[in-house]
Amino acid sequence: MAKTPSPTEVLAEPLTLPCGLVLLNCLVKCPLQETLAEAPFYDPPIEKFKNLYGQFQIDIRFLSIEGDVVCHSASLSSPHFESWKEWAQIAQSGGTPCIVQLAHPGRMSPIGAGNLNLYEALLTVNSI
Repeated sequence: MAKTPSPTEVLAEPLTLPCGLVLLNCLVKCPLQETLAEAPFYDPPIEKFKNLYGQFQIDIRFLSIEGDVVCHSASLSSPHFESWKEWAQIAQSGGTPCIVQLAHPGRMSPIGAGNLNLYEALLTVNSI
C-alpha cells in the first residue's frame, strides 16, 4: 500500500499551471500592489517595492501574485510605462514567477482613477 504524503510533502511538489508555468512548490506571496500604489495614476511605487521585495528576498521558490493592477489610457506612455517595466523587473527578481491580475475597469478601480468625473457613471462589461 502506498504511503500518503504529508501536507509538507504535497506543498513541496512541483505544480504545473494550465498556462504551462511550472512552480517548484505551492508557496505563494499574495498581492501587494493595490495597497501600496498611490493616486492619481496608481502607478507602481518603485521605492516601496524595492524595500519590500528586498525584505522578502523573493526568489524562484515562490509564486508572486500581484492583484488589482490598474491600467489607464496613459499606461503605455512615459513616464508610466517605464515605471511598470521597472516594477516588472523588481517583481521577477531572482527568477520569481509573477502573475498579474489587471483591475476590472470601473468595478475595482480606486475612486479618482481614470478620466471620469467622480460621480459620472462608469461603462463596464456588467453595465452592457
